[in-house]
Amino acid sequence: MTQLARNICGLTALPAAAPDRIELIPVGSFRTADDRPTFRLDDPAGVIATSFRLAAGGKVLPIDFDHRSFAKQGTADSRAAGWITAMEVEGDRIMASVEWTAEGRQALEGRAYRFVSPVFKNRPDGQVVLIEGAGLVNTPALPQLRQQIGRASCRER
Repeated sequence: MTQLARNICGLTALPAAAPDRIELIPVGSFRTADDRPTFRLDDPAGVIATSFRLAAGGKVLPIDFDHRSFAKQGTADSRAAGWITAMEVEGDRIMASVEWTAEGRQALEGRAYRFVSPVFKNRPDGQVVLIEGAGLVNTPALPQLRQQIGRASCRER
């Protein structure tokens, strides 16, 4: 049986107003700012399909606060900040459609959180095979993604 590793990676800054689409993860080869080995996402459509097929409950993926949903059960508050309702490949990235909770929207608009961070599983060779959700965080680890500005995206300069 192939072992999978779970990775949590902070990424792009979110605008003050909670966007209904966010950039979630790069497609192709990518590295984190904290020097983990290189990751690859070569089959984004397959990863999206698998992620929603394995999603719990209502076929949505959670966005929480500080990845608390992925802590040992019963040790952390795992309230949702939002729900990923769809994902699609857009060029060299996966974009996610999000329904924010009132608390998640307030955290973004109040600037208590400024970054979103995907949670994914990968094989030992670094190949991403599953996206489990995301978290609102304050320490980004995927600086190569584009910054969200309103509903449009542009490359950071």
